[in-house]
Amino acid sequence: SLLDFIIIHTVWSLKSYSPFATTTTGGRAAAAATMMHRRTVATGSADDKKSEAAAAAIPAAGPSVSSISSPSAETNKYMDPSKDYVLVRIPKLKCVQMLTCLVAALVVYGIGATWFFETEVSEQVAEIESLEGNVNFLEEKLRDMPNAMSKLDLMERKSSRYQDEMKKMSMRVLMEEFGEGPFTIEMMVEFHGGTHRIVLELAPVDEMPHATHLFMEQVKNNLYVGTTFHHNFGHVLLVGPNKDKPDKTRDEEQIMAAFEDSGYMHLGFQEYSESYPHEEMTIGYNGRPGGPDFYFNLEDNTAIQGPGGQPDFEDPTEADSCFGRVVEGVDIVKKIARMPRTHSEELKDPVEITSMKLLPQEETDDREEEKADDDKDARQD
Repeated sequence: SLLDFIIIHTVWSLKSYSPFATTTTGGRAAAAATMMHRRTVATGSADDKKSEAAAAAIPAAGPSVSSISSPSAETNKYMDPSKDYVLVRIPKLKCVQMLTCLVAALVVYGIGATWFFETEVSEQVAEIESLEGNVNFLEEKLRDMPNAMSKLDLMERKSSRYQDEMKKMSMRVLMEEFGEGPFTIEMMVEFHGGTHRIVLELAPVDEMPHATHLFMEQVKNNLYVGTTFHHNFGHVLLVGPNKDKPDKTRDEEQIMAAFEDSGYMHLGFQEYSESYPHEEMTIGYNGRPGGPDFYFNLEDNTAIQGPGGQPDFEDPTEADSCFGRVVEGVDIVKKIARMPRTHSEELKDPVEITSMKLLPQEETDDREEEKADDDKDARQD
């Protein structure tokens, strides 16, 4: 850089023209001989041998004395053979050049230092302003937080009241239309050239009134007839119209239209009861909002289908609604689960639901009596 060049040139000039140039021993001898030779020439009192010796000493010193072999009268005033150095007078022009270089170096250094510090200060000022802006933003958010919290609390209270009203309404309609329960549903499926029976017992009315009422209405309106067991994800076996399928057939589109037109497409909210978890061979609504597809739990899925088990949804604290269990045909469900599937977990041969209906209360009561007897025998054993 320019600054480096000026500094180096100045140092070189000072070194080259220093007034205190120390000579070597040979240099001092040559200088002494030179001065003695000159005194002899000036006075004429020395003998020829001394003059010859002095003259012979000059070339013996070599190049180190070439610059002073013929000094001027002005230079003689600074030469002293008794000293270890020879004083050389620096011309005034060289002094001016040296001082000019030094001043230029200081000026350039000052300009560079000023620019550097101004840049550093500017960057620090910009960073401080940015931090101040962030602090102001956070302070504003903190001031608004109480209002946001109060709004959130208000929304939660409203949502809780809405859910309570929905449960009460569902329970009232369910009991007026279908009775007090418990309710059992017969599902007939067709595969491997035969028809097979699966019986579902729905959750108690006071535990899951909203989900139970929705499923009862879907069964009553024959909305699941013609739908299939279409996916097996290992832990769940998915059943229904396959609403997320992109390229539906005409029949599948008609089934979806029937669900939409009926008004019984999906849940009004994600109803869940801790006393009715996603144990093996229970059924639950799929998706958000839940329905119309539902699934059979092939294992205990309480952790992943219960509250907080599905963080990818908008509200990670919600859970899938679990609203029934298999009481007959567990072996049929397991046979379907063992059927071949594609790389996308879709069954290669979907199993169709040919009918679904609510079983008479008498049959349900008989099953309850049989279950009670079995439980009694198990306790006695």
